[in-house]
Amino acid sequence: MPSRSPRGIAWLPAGLVAAIVGVATGLSLWLFLPEVREGRELALGLAAQAALGSRAVQPGRGAAPLPSAAEQLCRAATAVPLARADCRTGRVLPTEDGGGSPRQVLPVPADALAQAQSRLAQKGRDYATVRDALVSALQGSDRNWLIGGLELRLARLVSLSGSSAVSYPELFDAVLLAEGLRYDSSSGEFFELRWDIARLLDAPGQVAARAERLVFVLQWLPFAAGLAASVAVFFCLFLLGWSAGLISMAFGILIGIGLLVVADASLRYGQGSPFYLLNPFSYALERQAIVVAVVLLLPVGGLAFVSLWGGRLTPLLLTMRRRPAGLVVITMVATSALYSLLGPAAGSEALKLSACLFAGLVTAGYARQTYLAKKVLPDLFSVRSLILGVGEFFSAGPMLSARGLVLASLSRAYLGLLILGLGTMAAAALVFSDFGGTLVSAVVFIALIFILFGLRLALGFILAGGLAAGLALLTEKVQGRVQLMLDPMSASVSDFARLIKFSEAAQPAGYGLGSVRWCSFEGACLPIQALSDYFPTLLSGALGVTGAVVIFLLLVALYTGLMARAVHGLASELGPVSVVYAFSFFLLLAALAQTVITYFGNWRLAPLTGLGLPLMSMGWSSFISAVLGLSLLAMAVRMTPAAGPNGRS
Repeated sequence: MPSRSPRGIAWLPAGLVAAIVGVATGLSLWLFLPEVREGRELALGLAAQAALGSRAVQPGRGAAPLPSAAEQLCRAATAVPLARADCRTGRVLPTEDGGGSPRQVLPVPADALAQAQSRLAQKGRDYATVRDALVSALQGSDRNWLIGGLELRLARLVSLSGSSAVSYPELFDAVLLAEGLRYDSSSGEFFELRWDIARLLDAPGQVAARAERLVFVLQWLPFAAGLAASVAVFFCLFLLGWSAGLISMAFGILIGIGLLVVADASLRYGQGSPFYLLNPFSYALERQAIVVAVVLLLPVGGLAFVSLWGGRLTPLLLTMRRRPAGLVVITMVATSALYSLLGPAAGSEALKLSACLFAGLVTAGYARQTYLAKKVLPDLFSVRSLILGVGEFFSAGPMLSARGLVLASLSRAYLGLLILGLGTMAAAALVFSDFGGTLVSAVVFIALIFILFGLRLALGFILAGGLAAGLALLTEKVQGRVQLMLDPMSASVSDFARLIKFSEAAQPAGYGLGSVRWCSFEGACLPIQALSDYFPTLLSGALGVTGAVVIFLLLVALYTGLMARAVHGLASELGPVSVVYAFSFFLLLAALAQTVITYFGNWRLAPLTGLGLPLMSMGWSSFISAVLGLSLLAMAVRMTPAAGPNGRS
């Protein structure tokens, strides 16, 4: 490897700076990470293992799961398939031909009643055994709320297991509680609550193993993060120079803050709450560390690839630029398939990537031609000119004027693909109710229309989008989110009420990283979506309002500066690398739009959309578009010839 790359700095100073950054990163995480002793699941798992022994045995791998006691009780009481029963009330639902009565409540057979109460009694004995083990294991600790939560559940199960006057709804709810299940009356399905204490009775070994993995991750995370930061900063400094190194450090700090908040939740979420005896986020840090490690391979691997074999990308980029239609159609079809097969989360991310890819290909292939056409025909894209062009096309046939020829050529180039993209967005919003992904993709398309056609048509699309938003207000989902934004304290969903109280209690300086108060003294905890949709509010709680605003301004400044660099590269580069510049520009624009939308939703300046905060919220969808945009921009800069004394930058 040469001692110096054409754009970067020599390897020795790059290595020294990278080493300093790595040590600082590791020390910072080590200082701010919460202490392992604050976790409770290891103590719970070990106590349950010692208390229950071999009694908590799950079905073997590949075996069909046994029906729960709640399902058996419902079938016995209603004597019909679950799809025809409202298990919560014991009523038989009417059939399509009018048979049955929705008001009919059948008595519970004596044998089913006895079997359900026997199940409650057995679960009660198991809870009592675990409670006794915890009393011995946690003597002198500050975790009496764990024992108190078990006592509350145990008292209810014992009272109902021996009662002769228990009603079916009471018995059904008690069995659900004992087994840690949730019943969806609209679908007739039962779901396990992964954070319910019943999971401890089912598989204490799994709970203990998960807690041991969390301890391992916490112990090695500072070292791993320091090493990863060193590698990333070294590559950026050596291959791209000081500015890229500083930008990588800034984004590394933001990702590190996100990891610290997730680590805090992995250990301390639910403390003091009788409902969250197990931590629903005990897996979160392990998963987030894997996500960060994998996405870090994108910029590092991309820079290494273009430095060694960058010339091999030229034929692919030329093909993408000359024949974008097939690739765009494939991505749009794949997006629809992901919505159907994997759900809105995967489909939403695919929609954003597809919209950015389409916008990037069209911009790289036709933006320059469109700009030159507007220079020759200044009113080419006015409403009057478009109407005349359409009329001329249908009346004049092949004998078109210059205006008609230009419009026909541009229409063949991307009008059909634009309609396809807008149709996919409409389907995402109307069929899958994905308003967040649709909104980000709409920002990308409006930016594309502005680049190609100018401000007037862009304003027209914004007006059309406003009308579509007005229609969306007629849906119950959007109305609920608007109510949540305007009147959070009396809305039917209490998420914002808890978030507002949490944020107010944390001011002025915040609780501090590693010390977030996830639950109130009364046991009311932040919503489960806190690590995704409500991450800006978490930042406000951890760092204070000022800290959250500083992070917002830093993110906006970084994305805006990187987008400006992509525009500069796109304007000065005519070769195939222009495709990479254009794609990265729209990916960064999507990340910027998602950042603004998420912050504004948390500040109640706009309805919530279900989007996470890029680079900081938990999960893949918070990283893919942002990191891919950063990686492609770095690769494009590396592939562009460096400026010489008489060359271009």
